[in-house]
Amino acid sequence: MMSEAHQRTSPAGKRRRLLTISCALAATLLSAGIATGPAFAADDSDSADDTDASSTEMATTNSISGALLDDGSVTDSTTLPVAKAIALVREEAELSDDDGDSDAAVAASTTFKTLSITTQMQQKAYWCGPAAGRATLTAFGVTKSQSTLASDMKTNSNGTYASKIPAVLRNYESRNPYLDTTGTSSAKNLFARLKTDVNTYKAPMIPLVEGYALPLWKRNGFHGMHFITLYGYGSDGVTIKYFDPVDENSLYGRHTVNRKDVYTAMNASYTGDGKADNELVW
Repeated sequence: MMSEAHQRTSPAGKRRRLLTISCALAATLLSAGIATGPAFAADDSDSADDTDASSTEMATTNSISGALLDDGSVTDSTTLPVAKAIALVREEAELSDDDGDSDAAVAASTTFKTLSITTQMQQKAYWCGPAAGRATLTAFGVTKSQSTLASDMKTNSNGTYASKIPAVLRNYESRNPYLDTTGTSSAKNLFARLKTDVNTYKAPMIPLVEGYALPLWKRNGFHGMHFITLYGYGSDGVTIKYFDPVDENSLYGRHTVNRKDVYTAMNASYTGDGKADNELVW
């Protein structure tokens, strides 16, 4: 596992972070039975997917991020389409309040509405953005290599700006008008946005999170700013399915959590990592 130095370009830059991450949950996860494969997938071809697990670069620390923050407000100026806004209001009206969320295990009766995605571990320490974007595009039947998306997203050794992701996604698909926002008001609102994108646009979402707020990361003492891909939701109204590009386990990085875990991670901070700023590409 690699760690990047925390840098700042301006006072405003201390408010919002450029996402980056190292690629694996290392020997600690192996001994915990969580990771069953290597830290990096070696193949960067368009055909490499979640069945490909060759080559390793094992992690050595529990600090998984290096970061910069955007200097100002979100730069993607796309306006939320009226149809999407209307669908969001409808979905949110049907959900229970956040006070009803439970940490209990997912009920056996819960069913899931999911999008078909092909996953692949991020191939460089700072490629969680390209890896999350790659998984997202496969829901549209589009497969691009992480290296292609890293170039498109202007990813460098510090990571990827969330504001660079929507235009790249829109360049390869036209079904969902992706944009980068910071207006998610609650876990209930996050779930409603996910339902809107899954039901109406057949589109995954990419939130910026502080990994330590996610159950898997916290259990193993890992932290860092990170991109994940949300691709499904449960009939219980509170459960979310997501893909984590840094984690290879028997499910190839696929996890099921309560909606408040993701929302909390979108607004969490950890020591010197800075604070996740409620940023969502959807």
